[in-house]
Amino acid sequence: MIKDKFVIIFKKKSNIFLAVTMAALLICSTLHAMVEDDSNNALGLATSDGNLLEMASLIEMGADVNSATIIGEQLKTPLLIAVSRNNLEAVQFLVMKGAFIDIPPSKSPSQEDPLCLTPVHYAAMLGYENIFSALIMKGKSATGIAVINLRDHHGNTTLHYTARQGSEANTRLLLEKGANPNARNSLGYTPIFDAAFNGHAHIIQLLLETGASHYLSNVRGMVHSALAAACSNGQVGTVEMLLAKCTFTLKDITESIDRLSSFARHPETCCTGKPKEAKCTKCLENEGKISHIFIALSVKQGQLRAI
Repeated sequence: MIKDKFVIIFKKKSNIFLAVTMAALLICSTLHAMVEDDSNNALGLATSDGNLLEMASLIEMGADVNSATIIGEQLKTPLLIAVSRNNLEAVQFLVMKGAFIDIPPSKSPSQEDPLCLTPVHYAAMLGYENIFSALIMKGKSATGIAVINLRDHHGNTTLHYTARQGSEANTRLLLEKGANPNARNSLGYTPIFDAAFNGHAHIIQLLLETGASHYLSNVRGMVHSALAAACSNGQVGTVEMLLAKCTFTLKDITESIDRLSSFARHPETCCTGKPKEAKCTKCLENEGKISHIFIALSVKQGQLRAI
């Protein structure tokens, strides 16, 4: 009888001890997670401030160099923060500490980051040549995908971004590393079309030299030329270069004239809607250049019709 009571009491105390132990472990785990979150948030803030000493101290204490934190209203990894701040020293330090260059802060698109951009995409988009070179030459991959083949949520490669931004150094570096000059995004557009639309004739020249085609077939099966892309945004110098360097069909020239006509009817300039006498010199000069291109395209159209 006494023995049975002792067993019952022992079991009750054992259950209480087990419950207390489990509660203590849960509290410790929660506290550890809170400390870890605070440490990671602190690393993001230290990176934002460019405080290398604090960054080093936090990483030494266990802060995750690849953990994303909210800065402002956007989720960013420390490396993405350093890139956006154009802080080469911080970028080099984080890469040395194991920061991955090819992971976005979130795998799912959001209003703040609809394209799921990686640090490499950010550097290419902003045109930071020293940072871009540091990432390409010394960066570590988490995915195993070659940096030159990284794509955003819409299928744009890193080369699409450098062509759009206009950095010759960044574009050349990617091409030297083997980037495909004819890579298509989810709509079927290639880097040369980004360069043409944004008026980067020097990038187009570089892409043509490495095998880029000035044609594409988009997702609807429609064939377009880089000339039409340049005309659709009134890029006069680029149109002149393409006419001098590339061969086009009558269909290409006709489409380009239509695109340029549409742009001329609705130009987005500082003098849009103003009468001619009230327009600035720059806008008047640009209108004159567009008229010159109309003439050049019309002459080319006539020559092709005569063949």
